[in-house]
Amino acid sequence: MNSPGLVEVRNLVFGYDRTRLIDDISFSVPPNDFLVVIGPNGGGKTTLAKLILGLLHPWSGEVINHFSTGHGRIGYVPQFSGFDWQFPLLVRDVIAMGRLALSPAGRRFTRADRQAVGAIADRMQITGLLDNFVGELSGGELQRVLIARALVSDPEFLILDEPTASISSDSRKLLNDILTDLNRKIAIMMISHDATVITSQVKRIACVNRKLYLHDSGELPADSLEKVYGCPVEMIAHGIPHRVLGDHRH
Repeated sequence: MNSPGLVEVRNLVFGYDRTRLIDDISFSVPPNDFLVVIGPNGGGKTTLAKLILGLLHPWSGEVINHFSTGHGRIGYVPQFSGFDWQFPLLVRDVIAMGRLALSPAGRRFTRADRQAVGAIADRMQITGLLDNFVGELSGGELQRVLIARALVSDPEFLILDEPTASISSDSRKLLNDILTDLNRKIAIMMISHDATVITSQVKRIACVNRKLYLHDSGELPADSLEKVYGCPVEMIAHGIPHRVLGDHRH
């Protein structure tokens, strides 16, 4: 009998008002998975993430976790397009917020918390930014800070929502390198509306637009893209031209 994945999604159905946005979706996330979820805007990608996180409750179906311990086992990096860049917080304080799930509310940060912040800042190559205000950061720097906040609780599964949006190509390359290193120890689910961000470390691809079409090979058949986007799709994967799209007929 196969062992269960870290997360099992079973027959999820969810929507707003009377309109279904997630329609009978099932899949599992095994340890060390790197799953990219693509699809059009409004197709349900972020809603699916929030259902997995427990921020939304499904109309029917369930999400079952099989983590080794309880609190903080999923790290979440939301979209930062609405982030208040002028909020007067230091980088080290933003990262430390990720430790709050590990202890009762109202307690002070401990020496162990401060050590964890320093260790993850070093891993994310932002040690020199710890005493900067978040409003002083570039888009790529802020993205690494938000990932550090998600990782400082030592999760087994990391969910990132549009992590490459609004950052430079150099920052994307650095982020890809960091995610490749992280994926050696934890499972990753990366959400994107743009299929061109898919990188060579991806192990599986899920296309979501109400329904989910899962591809275990890391390649995308053209017919799946047409089902999800509703029209023929031409896609270019910079630097990895044969990784994303298999052979297809027009």
